[in-house]
Amino acid sequence: MKEKLAVLMTIFSICLLVTYGLDVLFSNISQGFLPFNHMIRGIGFGIPSIILPLFSFLLTKNLISKKLGILLIINGSLIILGGIAVIIPTKSNDNIIEIRTYIESLFLIIIGGLTVFLGIKKIK
Repeated sequence: MKEKLAVLMTIFSICLLVTYGLDVLFSNISQGFLPFNHMIRGIGFGIPSIILPLFSFLLTKNLISKKLGILLIINGSLIILGGIAVIIPTKSNDNIIEIRTYIESLFLIIIGGLTVFLGIKKIK
């Protein structure tokens, strides 16, 4: 039962990440399809996408699950890609904004790497 709940939480997290990423992609082209600004989108879609997989791992701490491990690796990889994608278009004359963007990206890459690591650990 715990494993099923953990898998569902991780799948939901992946869905949130994909929706978040697609909206950001479309917002660079036009307005995006979600009626939220950058901050609300990050709070509503980004934070749960980081927290849910960690809860999934802790919920099944003593279980080995190949399915959950693969989902955690996918989730972590999407977080890493999101962190890298934030850095790419950054060209600003304001050094404070650039430094903040790099710090946010580094945080995402570290959290994504941790999630991938937990996924690998869950498989072994």
